[in-house]
Amino acid sequence: MEQKQNKGLRMRALTLLLAAAAPIGVITTGLPDEQDAASKAYQKAYELVLDERWTDAKKALDEYLKSYSKSSLADAASFWHCYTREKLNETPEEVFESYNRFIKGYPKSKWVNDAKANMARLAYALAKAGKPQYEATLKSLQEGDDEEVQLAALYALQNVGDERAFNAIVSLFDKGKSERLRDKIVYVLGQFQSEAALNKLIDIAKNDKSMKVRKSAVYAIGNRGGAGAAKALTAVLTSTTTDSKVREAALYATANTQNEEAIPILVDIALNDNDESLGRAATYALGNFNRDDAITALKKIMKEGKKAKIREAALYALANRQDAAGLDILREVALTDADLNLRRAATYAIGNTHEAGVGKVLQEVYAKSSDSKTKEAALHSIANSQSTDAKDFLIGIATTGDDERMARTAVYALRNLTEPGSESLFLDILKKAKFIEVKKAVLYMVAESGGTESVKQLTQILKEEKDPELRLAAVYALANSRSDDAVDVLVGIAREGTDKRLRTAAVNALGQIGTEKARTALIELIEK
Repeated sequence: MEQKQNKGLRMRALTLLLAAAAPIGVITTGLPDEQDAASKAYQKAYELVLDERWTDAKKALDEYLKSYSKSSLADAASFWHCYTREKLNETPEEVFESYNRFIKGYPKSKWVNDAKANMARLAYALAKAGKPQYEATLKSLQEGDDEEVQLAALYALQNVGDERAFNAIVSLFDKGKSERLRDKIVYVLGQFQSEAALNKLIDIAKNDKSMKVRKSAVYAIGNRGGAGAAKALTAVLTSTTTDSKVREAALYATANTQNEEAIPILVDIALNDNDESLGRAATYALGNFNRDDAITALKKIMKEGKKAKIREAALYALANRQDAAGLDILREVALTDADLNLRRAATYAIGNTHEAGVGKVLQEVYAKSSDSKTKEAALHSIANSQSTDAKDFLIGIATTGDDERMARTAVYALRNLTEPGSESLFLDILKKAKFIEVKKAVLYMVAESGGTESVKQLTQILKEEKDPELRLAAVYALANSRSDDAVDVLVGIAREGTDKRLRTAAVNALGQIGTEKARTALIELIEK
């Protein structure tokens, strides 16, 4: 508790130091010299508080309150004066009364709630010590209309932490109407390790009127850990009256407990629950278990799942494990599953794993698949896998493959494996490619790399290439470069070209580039 108080003390330090430094705020007689003196005196006293030199701090605060009783920092000084008395082990009754005088003397101070929180803690300790007259004060602090004061009393009771404090907190929860207050109380209840606290959290998770509070109760149960928490979460999971969102929160909280008894329950929800979103959540939760029987469970869902989305969730849960067992299952799905969408999803998932041999698996999927979309997925995943032979494999498909669609896909996939300055690689593909659409794709890749070199290469292609479709594609690629380097080339084509389509494309390309130089060129074309 000492550490918590010191942390709060230092958190409040910045606020007060800023206040002490403000040119407006320390007002005595209005004289600048006296304002400055008050500010310095306060700061000196407060630094003693921060240094926990309680005797010196109390003496400095005494002197401050005598000299600057009308300053705007007098309330802060008075609060810290009470606090130093407490730290100097004056009797709880004396300290309690000093806080009470502070509240009466400065009812609008921003430190009133802090004072009331400390009074609540002291009142509880005094009542527990056999002085029941303080129970009335404690009750008034708990049940007042000011929510901030209720919270202050709540945190004070949390620090006390016995059965009577627990009963007081439960009573405050049951009477509370504010969702914010009750949500805070749930957090505090989670700090109690008693069975009574656990049962109260279960009741809140199942029955509270607020969705937010119910979910907070679930998370509080999960944070407790242990067999009792796992059993409680199971009770929430299997409740037929519990809202699906709360059950979903319980799923993930259950996974965090890593309790093996939860695995068959999650499998049952994934396979049999009518709520598909809940089934998917159960599947992903299984993926968070670091256990071999969780892998077995995910395999079971992959084979027996009745809903494609849940089987897909199992697939990604296995992929996220990043281990050889997951890779073997993904390979099997990509090659043999009856659901084509799942085969494609498995192929993409393989590309996101980092196991050795991923590249070979994806090449196998490409070679053996009859579904064109799965083959395309394999090409993109090969590039994404960054395997050592990925570039050579994709270049081979782009230049020697007999399927135009796959060859073009291989060119686009190569963009994930190339860096600026790779124009020569694409130009080599341009020379070797069999299909015009593949060559067009190459031109767009060259333009996408950007820079002077790419414009130079496209310009050279325009000069040397005879195929009108490819020359037209080169003009479009220059437009995509968005570079001033392309403007002079396009102006030349627009003025002197013999192909009307090419000249029109050059003018459109200047408009697409859109730079000041391109706009000036368009104006000159119009004028001439």
